[in-house]
Amino acid sequence: MNDLEGKAAGGWDFLLTSQPPRTLFFDYDGCLHDSLKIYAPAFRAAQDFLFAHGLAVPRDWPDSEIQTWIGLPPTDMWQRFRPDLTPAIARQASQVITDQMLRAVQNGQAALYPHTEKVLQTLAAQGLNLILVSHCKIAYLDAHTRQFHLDRYFKKLIASESYGYQDKSTILGQLSLLYPGPYAMIGDRASDMVAGRANQMLTIGCTYGYAAPGELDQADLRIRSLTDLIEIFAATPT
Repeated sequence: MNDLEGKAAGGWDFLLTSQPPRTLFFDYDGCLHDSLKIYAPAFRAAQDFLFAHGLAVPRDWPDSEIQTWIGLPPTDMWQRFRPDLTPAIARQASQVITDQMLRAVQNGQAALYPHTEKVLQTLAAQGLNLILVSHCKIAYLDAHTRQFHLDRYFKKLIASESYGYQDKSTILGQLSLLYPGPYAMIGDRASDMVAGRANQMLTIGCTYGYAAPGELDQADLRIRSLTDLIEIFAATPT
């Protein structure tokens, strides 16, 4: 693994590989979208729902604890967080989170990380194929696509719900058949790096997201800002 900092600038050559990626797969929450801003209040609302039904005790939930659940498929999140809940209750609590976040998006409370749109526009203008793959519900991704006009940059926007919440490795394997390689996977969680490596992709870890210390150690590169991607893929031939 290498940090971008300390490498020579000037485009693809510094990665010491002969074939730069032509297709970039992006995670969304914690990579492009600063999701804790809307996820934390929604998570706490779900805890209030559970408390009202006698299924939780009141307690303070710090952001540092809540953010560990970002990036997981909703079904996995509830199975890990509260395996004692019945599937029906877990679905209701999950829907509370979804409804709260959708309202926040519609009210303009969601925020992309700084320079996200500039970076995506620059990469797309270079002829790179940009594909977004997020562990989320279809309604969630649709709301963000409308709010931020994500379809201006991405050739495909995938919510894992449309794939039955299969793991990202499987989804990437299917999508990579549709677009030219080589490929890169860009995200902030270990699952993104595992998915990329399972499909022989360059992996780029976003250290500004929600990864725990050491979680991105296996990434081929780590970036501290999305703008680092412009340097990495500067003048990449397509």
